[in-house]
Amino acid sequence: MKIIKLQAENVKRLHAVEIEPDGSLVVIGGQNGQGKSSVLDSIMYALGGTSTVCSEPIHQGEKKASVEIDLGEFKVTRRFTANGSSLKVVAADGVEMKSPQAVLDKLHGSLAFDPLGFASMKPADQLQTLKTLVGVDTKLVDTRIESVRANRTLVNRDLKAAEARLSAARFTPGAPESEVSSAALVQQIEHLRSAEIRANASREHVNAMEIQLANARNALDAAQRQYDAAATGLKVAEGLVDKPALDAARASLANADSVNRTVRANAEYTRIKGEAKALQVASDEASSEIERLESEREKMIAAARFPIGGLSLGPSGVMFDGKPFEQASSAEQLRVSIAMAIAMNPKLRVCLIRDGSLLDADSLALVAEMAEKHDFQIWMERVGEGEECSVIIEDGYVAFSETDPELP
Repeated sequence: MKIIKLQAENVKRLHAVEIEPDGSLVVIGGQNGQGKSSVLDSIMYALGGTSTVCSEPIHQGEKKASVEIDLGEFKVTRRFTANGSSLKVVAADGVEMKSPQAVLDKLHGSLAFDPLGFASMKPADQLQTLKTLVGVDTKLVDTRIESVRANRTLVNRDLKAAEARLSAARFTPGAPESEVSSAALVQQIEHLRSAEIRANASREHVNAMEIQLANARNALDAAQRQYDAAATGLKVAEGLVDKPALDAARASLANADSVNRTVRANAEYTRIKGEAKALQVASDEASSEIERLESEREKMIAAARFPIGGLSLGPSGVMFDGKPFEQASSAEQLRVSIAMAIAMNPKLRVCLIRDGSLLDADSLALVAEMAEKHDFQIWMERVGEGEECSVIIEDGYVAFSETDPELP
């Protein structure tokens, strides 16, 4: 569906124009201030809805304005007065549409009125526009990737801190696994010292008995019995004394603090090592999850049908031939932008280019070629009156038209 005929009266700088376009590229030429932009505005106002209409669409000094567009299947009429505008859409069979703007909104895409605007969008907006066009919604996957990445960043931060602590910690091989109890060693030493004291007392007692035995041989039998009893007591007491154990206990007490420091250091080293290992596992799992999600996104992108070869979806913007779209040449950006507009307007095969004066001869030829190839109608505004112009506007009127070269 294309524009077969355009009639506009008193729209902005226009007085009255009637254009029946011929060909895929319709170049509206003329000098500045003559009404070129008003021709494209008329099309946009008629098809795009009230949100596209400027605050003063009526030619200065006039009370009303109108635009009529024949699309073949529909005839669109938008009228303007001081109170606003009205829209009427009539089908070819004469039936008037009850929701005229809704009908028109289904015919054209968002780039219909400014296809070159795609190149000037922010990368994030370009990405979203292309995603909408090809039907790829990676929002959930992208959100999950960002969440996992953020979590991995925190895990890696903690992992580095744990590795730093582990590097500063000391580990002594062969040290006991638990700390030495100083209280138990003290108790053991006191018990052994008590036995030693008892043994010494018994020894002194035996010595006294020996003296008594020398002085009282007459009471040998009684003294002998006492001696035997004391000797027996000595033997029992000496049996209770464990000299090596006493020495070992004393040595352990003296070394207890050093041993305990080593035990605590080993325990801390083991704890930090376990923490670092757990964090490394968490970081590896996050990396694996990111790889899985990115692979899922790549599969979604690979399955999409793009309007032109080389176009793809990057993590943060549109890619063309493997590089960011903003790094593409002007010709490449032009080709992609036109292809996007064509793909987004499958029913109404019409779009408007306002900055046609910025295009050189090669770019203009490229636009014409793409319009012809894809059976598309492109209306372009261009300063000047060169031979590339299909229509020339002068003082709000059509001064020249390819379809009617006899115009004065």
